[in-house]
Amino acid sequence: MAVEYSVEICKELEERIHRAQLYRPMRISRYDAGTELTYQVSGFAQEAEAKVHLVVERFVGGGFAGQVYYVKIAGIEGTVEGLEEGRAYAMKILIPPSGFSRLFRNVLYWVGFQGAFQLQVNPAAAKAGALW
Repeated sequence: MAVEYSVEICKELEERIHRAQLYRPMRISRYDAGTELTYQVSGFAQEAEAKVHLVVERFVGGGFAGQVYYVKIAGIEGTVEGLEEGRAYAMKILIPPSGFSRLFRNVLYWVGFQGAFQLQVNPAAAKAGALW
């Protein structure tokens, strides 16, 4: 009998890991609906920075390039053009959901470009959407 994925079980395990006060941080492979995230963001055309508080609405999909989530901005500290509190956005995390996908992507990128996956390691490349 197959066991279904349970958000409640994942949250219980996460709580137990935090209570154990482990030295090694917990690795998160994906986010579930209701997860709250906080990021420092900057605009494309301006140098303004803001701290955004997001709530994951749902996981949209993922593959070799990363994961995509539908998120809502719960709060903003600062202003960045194009971001508004209460609006929904797509958020891409450039880490694939599985270890095999990450390995395959990195090997393919290394063979093609003789370098690391720039969108994940170089903020300027990520901002520009560069391929090298």
